[in-house]
This record gives sequence, structure tokens and C-alpha cells, in this order.
Amino acid sequence: MCQRKVPARYFIVLGCCSCLTMSYIMRCSLSLRTTDVRKHQESICPRKAGEKHTMDRAVFKMTPRQRGLMHGAFYWGYFVTCMIGGVLSDIFNKKFFMLGGIFGTCIVTCFTPVLSRTFEWLGLIVCRLTMGLTEGIFYASLIAIAAAWIPPKERSSLGSILFAASPFGVAISHLLEILMRDIKLDWENEFYIYSGIGFLVVIVIYSTLKFYPKHLTEDGGKFYDDYHAPMEKEKHYRNVPLKAILHNIHVWAVVCASFGHDWNFFMITSFEPTYLHSVLPSDYFRSELIMFIALLCMWSGAIISGFICDNVQKRKLISLTWNRKITYFTGSTISAACSIAIVYLKCNEVWLITFAVISSIAKGFFYSSVKINPLDLNPTYAATISSVAQMGVCSAGVLVPYAYSSVIKTGSMEEWRILQLMTSVIVFLGGVTYFTFATAEEQTLGVIHHDLQHGRAMAIA
Repeated sequence: MCQRKVPARYFIVLGCCSCLTMSYIMRCSLSLRTTDVRKHQESICPRKAGEKHTMDRAVFKMTPRQRGLMHGAFYWGYFVTCMIGGVLSDIFNKKFFMLGGIFGTCIVTCFTPVLSRTFEWLGLIVCRLTMGLTEGIFYASLIAIAAAWIPPKERSSLGSILFAASPFGVAISHLLEILMRDIKLDWENEFYIYSGIGFLVVIVIYSTLKFYPKHLTEDGGKFYDDYHAPMEKEKHYRNVPLKAILHNIHVWAVVCASFGHDWNFFMITSFEPTYLHSVLPSDYFRSELIMFIALLCMWSGAIISGFICDNVQKRKLISLTWNRKITYFTGSTISAACSIAIVYLKCNEVWLITFAVISSIAKGFFYSSVKINPLDLNPTYAATISSVAQMGVCSAGVLVPYAYSSVIKTGSMEEWRILQLMTSVIVFLGGVTYFTFATAEEQTLGVIHHDLQHGRAMAIA
């Protein structure tokens, strides 16, 4: 009896998903240990009788300015290498750059305790900067692999499963933080454990995942011949059309949407714990649990919306362009509205969690629309297009800590409202820009078009 084998692309997506999850766990390990925990303000949300408020969990004592420099250093490093990584991944071995990038992140994570003890906060900035350099290469190569192995009919679902590993990794890091605090594990061991697991993931992916025809099953080889091989053959005839990509308005629509979403995402992952500790009467475990639930909802929203988008395309209900536009505009609008509601609910913890869950689910729509849009625009050069979009991500990553330190002076509810209103406006404007200028039609980018069957190349005017 013939047994149908699982297509190779599913294993490749699963392997890449594992790498991305570990990447975010290691990225967040330092952020969770430098949380700016302010004194709880009883005048805003008084604690219940007998309720304890354990607020000091930060191992690294840093001023707001030092924390801003530390968080921003990661994105300066990311900015330097993401474009280089995108171009190189579109031309050379994607697997090499992906595993090399995550391997570098593991090394930095492993040496973080040593550098922090030796050079204190300056050592942490060096760690974040170096990690940004490795992550820029890693993420760009991940996009290239996704473009090469995820076919158009499964782009929303498989793409969401892959890229939603970002919030999933952050969620797992919060859960692990609870467990490690509960067993009173020394903070240095956390970094060693995370880096050790990361090294193991790299070894497993390198040893098991096969990206080339001679290693694939019959079904996998057919998929390679039909979809992946023509893309690889096309690259032999031209260089990466970077100038055309930078002049394409649809690419900049992705940049603006990415800036808005990641501004919100970085605000949540970096400073939401501070809000929960200083404003709400939440102890450490409860605030971490709220963060875990919210991020898990974002992950769930991404995957569910991805399958819905693919189903809509399968039924041909609307065009792919309208699919992408409606999905993200709906998500960004709901997310912005719920985020505003959260800071006006004051001390109603039940409603706060409810709106946080709704907002997080809506944020997940980003991964089934904007995040995979570079694959629509040109799968052959998706890594380079996505690297340009990552410029918006880097800008948000650098600016968010400064916005926080500029607005939050005393930690009052009024200051948090201003910061959240600013965030909601940025998210909404990103959604409007994407809705106005985005497309899912493949772009020729004004470069060389190829007759792949006969190996001829001709210029497009």
C-alpha cells in the first residue's frame, strides 16, 4: 500500500519556524532582565487588601537613557546587515546565511553574562549591537527561503505559520521567565540554556533539512522543478535590481505598514511590562501571564487569518491585492482602537485583558498580509524587498525607546495615555498608507525578463 509522504516544503517551514522562535527567545532574554520597573502608584490603581506587588525583577540596573541606547543598539546593528543579508541571500546559499546568522546570535547570548559583568551596561550595548548584526543576516535569509519554498496558493497560511514565530518566541520567553523565576534559577544560567538550545536547533536543522533536488523525495523534486528551479535559473541572468526596488511605491507601502506594526510590537514587548507593574496592581507572575496570553493571541490571530486569506483566494472571492489590503487595514484599525481603550479603562483588569486579547488577535493580521507581501511583489528578490521593509522596522526599533523616555517621566496614567495615543495613530496611519498604495501583483521592477525555457534574456523598457 502506497503511503503519501509529507512535502519537503512543510519541513523547511517548520525548521525555519523553529529558528525564528529561538531567535526571538534569545533576543528577549536581555530585554526581560532590564525592564524599567517603576514604583507602583497606589493613587491610580490601589492594590487589594493583602495583595503583594513584587516589582523588582531587573538584574541590570540602568537609567532610561542607558536602556534606550541598549534597545536602539540592536536595530543599528540590524540596519547595517539586513540589506546586505537580503542581497546576498537572493544570490547565494540561503541556508548558509540563515544558520550562520542564528549561530552568531547563540554565541552572543552565551557571552552576554561575561560581557555584562566585565563592562556593565556598555557590555550590554555591545551584545545588543552584535546580536543586531547577526539577526539582520538571519532574517533576510529566512525571507529568501520562504519565497523559494512557499508556493502562491499556500503563501498566506504557510507564511503566517513561519513569520508568526516572532510573537510566539516572545510569548515563550515570558513563559520561561515565569518558570525560571519560580525555580529560582540564576539569571546567568538562562542565557546559557537559551544559547545551548539554539546551538542544538542549528545542528538539527543543518543535519536534517534538505534544500536541494538530490536530497528531495519525488514530490519534493517535482515542486522544485515547477516552482523553485525557475527562480534560481533566473538569477544567473541579472543582478539584484536594488534601484528599481527602492523606487517602487508598493515597496514603500510595505515599509510604512511595517513601521507602524513594529512600533506597536516593540512598545508591547519592551515597555508593556513596565505599564503592568507600575500602573496596574499586578504582581510579577500575573503581569508575565498577561503578556504571555496577549502574545499567544497574536500568534493565533496570524495563523487563523492566514488560512482564511488562502481560503478566500481559493474561492476567488476577491483579488489578492484586496485580500492583503482589507486584512491589514482591518487588523490595524481594530488594534489601534483597542489600544486606546486599554489606557482609558484604568483599573478594570477584566476589560483590560479582554481588549488586549482582541487587539493582539488583530495585530496578528499583519503576518498574513504585509509580512508576506514582498513574496507577492517579486518572489525572486523577496529577501531584498523585505530588507528594504526592515528599514521601517529598524527605524521603529531605534525611535521607540526615545519616545518612551521622552513621554514617560513620572509614570502617571496621563503620560501612558499620550504614549498609547501616539502609538495608535502611527499604527492607523501605517494601515491607511498600506491600504492606499499596496498591491499584490508581481512587479517586473524594470529590469531583465528572461525566457527561461530557452535561456534568453531581454530588457523591459
